Amino acid sequence: MLNPTCKLISAALCAGICISLGCIAFLMSPVKIVGAVLFAVGLLAVVVHGLKLFTGTVCSAKPAASDLHTQLVVLLGNILGVLVAALLFAGANLQTPVQEVVAAKLSASWLAIFCKAVFCNILICIAVDEWKGQKNSLMVIFGVAVFVFCGFEHCIANAFYMLAAGNFSLSFFAVNVLGNAAGGIGFWRMKHLAV
Repeated sequence: MLNPTCKLISAALCAGICISLGCIAFLMSPVKIVGAVLFAVGLLAVVVHGLKLFTGTVCSAKPAASDLHTQLVVLLGNILGVLVAALLFAGANLQTPVQEVVAAKLSASWLAIFCKAVFCNILICIAVDEWKGQKNSLMVIFGVAVFVFCGFEHCIANAFYMLAAGNFSLSFFAVNVLGNAAGGIGFWRMKHLAV
């Protein structure tokens, strides 16, 4: 029997792999809107299977040491998952524009990265909350498709892109994580104050 931390890492690792599959689908599509919709398979797999994805779990995070520990474990597990997927992606030798995608992302200012990450996690928060309440897969698909189509920044997806391109930026990733956390936590708190 796995202890709770091992189970959490396992669920987070699987979530990282699922998001990576969405990234690959996006990269393989020559049509942006089609790729954005296909990307949604990643988050849909996460919510259907009850996996742990940082951008979803951080929305309801509480300011407590135990919750911070949980978020860090989930983030680490997600990174391990995208690393596994990036290695498989390299082995598969798929022809994609991943280098160009990463170069464009890394050329953005920190403010732009942070703001796009906030927008991303507002949509993730809405999608995950809708799944928890109504099992609404359409809201998951459209919430993800909108953030991908608009070019908003998802830290776990971007970790995959950067690792797959062999061009990982820790500063980009850190700003992305902070923006996702701010967007998810901020929107979640305001939403629950309003109802």
